[in-house]
Amino acid sequence: MTACALFACENTCQIKIICIEGVNSLNISTYSLKPRFQQLLTPCRDWLIRLGFTPNQVTLFTCCLCVIYAGILFIPNTTAFFLLFLPILLFVRMAFNALDGMVASATNNYSATGSVLNELCDVISDLALFSAFALILPIPLWSWWLLIVLSLLSEFVALAVYQATGVRPFSGPFGKSDRALYLGVLAILLFFYPDIFVLFYIYITGGLILALMTVWNRLKLAK
Repeated sequence: MTACALFACENTCQIKIICIEGVNSLNISTYSLKPRFQQLLTPCRDWLIRLGFTPNQVTLFTCCLCVIYAGILFIPNTTAFFLLFLPILLFVRMAFNALDGMVASATNNYSATGSVLNELCDVISDLALFSAFALILPIPLWSWWLLIVLSLLSEFVALAVYQATGVRPFSGPFGKSDRALYLGVLAILLFFYPDIFVLFYIYITGGLILALMTVWNRLKLAK
C-alpha cells in the first residue's frame, strides 16, 4: 500500500507530502488537519500581529500556560474539577502552537532561536502535562512513565530525521496533536470513571502501542 507521509520543512515553512511505499493507514495523524485549522485561525493571527506579539512570545506564553495548568493538577482537592478544563486547554494550546508559526510566516520573522524554542517548549509542555497524570492515574506508574519516555523519544527521532534529511516529520499516530487528543479523552475518563481500573489499563496500553508505532514510522522515513 502507498500512503503519504507528512513533513514540514522548518526553514521554508512549506508543507511537503512525500509518498512512501509500505507506509500503511495507521501512519495517519490529526496533524493532517492543520492547514484547515490554520485558515480558521487567520483572524486570531491578524489580531496578535496588530497587538505586536512576536512568534517567540506566543510560543513562550503557550508553554507557561501548560506548565501552570500542570502545577494546578498537583494541588490536592482541585484535580477532579480542573480535569474537565484540560480538553479546552489542549485546544487552546493547539491553536497557539499553530499561531506562532502563522505569525512568523505573516511577518517574515523567522529565526534559529525560534525553531529551537518551539521544539523545546513543546517538550516541556508535554512533559509537564503528562507528569501531572502520574499522581492521578490508578495504575502502576511504570506504564505511564514508559509512555512519557516513548512520546519524548518520538520527538527526538523526528529531530534526528530532520537533521539527517532536512525535513521534519510529523507522522503519527501519536504525534503532538494526537497526544493532546489522547490526554483530553483521558481527563474525561478520569473525571467520570475514576474507579474503573481496567479501563485505564486498556487505554494506557493503547497509548503505548500508538507511541511505538510513531517512533517506528518516523524512523522509517530516515532514508
